[in-house]
Amino acid sequence: MNKDPAKGTARPPTEDERFYRQWGYETIKSNISTANDVLRLLITLNTALLGGSAAFLHDSSIGPVARTILLTFFFTALTIALLGIYPKEKKIDIRIPEEVKTHKKDTLNRKITFLKLASSFTLLGLLTAIISVAGIQICP
Repeated sequence: MNKDPAKGTARPPTEDERFYRQWGYETIKSNISTANDVLRLLITLNTALLGGSAAFLHDSSIGPVARTILLTFFFTALTIALLGIYPKEKKIDIRIPEEVKTHKKDTLNRKITFLKLASSFTLLGLLTAIISVAGIQICP
């Protein structure tokens, strides 16, 4: 129930207010699934980038140091994404809503941390590739 500030009395929520409240609940419930989906995409992307880099950069103009750095970034991103998608078990009493809420928040925060790390290493790998292909020497 919302209060009408002009009258100070309670009024029933509007259709829009009910809609957005329900949408908010659905979004909160789907955040962990969305994070898992993005981690899955990062796993696929980094697997392809790692495999492609290993196969196609061997005889390229990219130096061995840059190639090693590039492969390390993609492998690290892949490893982090795999760790992030792995479920973490914790014993909670599902009859206590606050425990469920805390567990879900912790799970989402953990997945977001892995997402940020994996994304950062993927971007570092791509940046290394761009710099190397452009002919800028990373290391002598």
